[in-house]
Amino acid sequence: MVAIDSRMVTVLFPASGENRLYSINNAPITLIMFNEGDLITSHEGWQLGVDNVQQD
Repeated sequence: MVAIDSRMVTVLFPASGENRLYSINNAPITLIMFNEGDLITSHEGWQLGVDNVQQD
């Protein structure tokens, strides 16, 4: 997410270089929760591991 205001959210999709603007009330976005020990692979092929999870 690049920007959020009271009504809209702007999302950058790095693989395509595209920015999209969505209504917060109707954005096709899914929350993903990672756990300690998860390995996440980017679209560029690099990976990162989740060492710690904090929820506020």
